[in-house]
Amino acid sequence: MNTITMAYGREGLAVRLDPSWQVEVVRKPAMPLPADPAAAVAAALAAPVGSPPLAAELAAAVAASGDRALAVIPEGPYVIPVFPG
Repeated sequence: MNTITMAYGREGLAVRLDPSWQVEVVRKPAMPLPADPAAAVAAALAAPVGSPPLAAELAAAVAASGDRALAVIPEGPYVIPVFPG
């Protein structure tokens, strides 16, 4: 078996692959770190690519339902919007 280590968590995740599988490892290019991470996050939230800002989505959800909306932001690179339903 061949083993590759994928970026996962702090130490990675070793995955065993059957030698008969045809596998191509695709790696993303290195990303430069922003000089001001807080400003970069604020800019991304204010003008996301391909969708309205999160604040607009939450405002629309509240207006449509007449209820409240909550956005849960867990530790890590994930944002999970929660809409009343």
